[in-house]
Amino acid sequence: MKQATARDKKKAAKHIKQAAKDFKDKKISDERLARLVIKHQIGLDPEYFTPVELENILAFKTNSEQKLIKKYDDDDHADRVGFNHSPYHNPLGKIMQAKAKPMIRKAIKLAHWYIENRYGKEPFRYDSEFTKFVDDRLHAYIDQNFAQSEKLKIEMMHDIRDIVGFMCKEDLFYRARFKDFINRFVVEFNHRYPDGVELTEHERHNLALWDRPQGNPEVDRALPPETRRV
Repeated sequence: MKQATARDKKKAAKHIKQAAKDFKDKKISDERLARLVIKHQIGLDPEYFTPVELENILAFKTNSEQKLIKKYDDDDHADRVGFNHSPYHNPLGKIMQAKAKPMIRKAIKLAHWYIENRYGKEPFRYDSEFTKFVDDRLHAYIDQNFAQSEKLKIEMMHDIRDIVGFMCKEDLFYRARFKDFINRFVVEFNHRYPDGVELTEHERHNLALWDRPQGNPEVDRALPPETRRV
């Protein structure tokens, strides 16, 4: 990567100054301004800005990077602590939060509604001991561990529970493989995790955070920003 020349820096500074003017004139959004400042950051030099201007721009740049820059490399697919892309400022993050998640919820809700209203009488009632056991355990876990979450989360989890039970009851193909998976999973799980699965610090915080109505303020204050409830 070549070293930026004085001419390069001056040109970049002009881009930032113009972007700031366009933002002040309401021609561009703060997100666009942030992207332009980050793109032309080589122009952030005391030679081209007053000390106050530079201090304000640098603070704006730092805040923007926290919102816009992704937190994981392209080849990093570890379980996330906070979203890879900001769901409020980054276009990819907005796809996840505003498009993908609502589409998933709608698909689940539509399938549940269709089964409930178009498929016979009491499609989510089970006489099989196995299916009823799975349904009862899922029902209890959701009620106990999602009770303080938003209504949408609780409804979605119960819809998924019903769909799983319905598929087990009505379709031999999926029921057989679901039972076979559980049998194999229990053996492999006990072999790999004889003492159970250890939760990470952030996962324990997340459980504690939602353990009462309105969350747990003491826990929330102790969390890093990307894992906080609000």
